[in-house]
Amino acid sequence: MAKLTLKLLAHDYLLWVEANRSDSSFTGKQYTIQSFCKTVPENIKADAVTPAQVIRWAGKNRVSASTKHARIMALKVMFNWAVDMELLEKNPIGKTPMPT
Repeated sequence: MAKLTLKLLAHDYLLWVEANRSDSSFTGKQYTIQSFCKTVPENIKADAVTPAQVIRWAGKNRVSASTKHARIMALKVMFNWAVDMELLEKNPIGKTPMPT
C-alpha cells in the first residue's frame, strides 16, 4: 500500500472540516493548509513533513507570534486528525515548538 501523501491528507481532512465545522472554520483551515502545501514538494508523504519545514513556513512574511502559532496549530490539528482516523501512526510535527 502506498504511503499517504500530504496532498491527499489535506484533501481528506478539508472534506471532513467542511462537513463538520462552520464555514468560517473551513475557509481559514483551507487557506492555511493549502498555503503550507505550496511550500513543500508536491508528492511529499504526510509522514515525511518535518518540524523545520513547518517553522520555516509559519514565519514567512514576518508575521506575529500569534499568527505563527495559529498556522502551526492548524497543521498539528490536521495531523492529529489523521492519527485519530488511523491514516498515520504518529503526528510527524507533534513536537514542533510553538512560538512565544
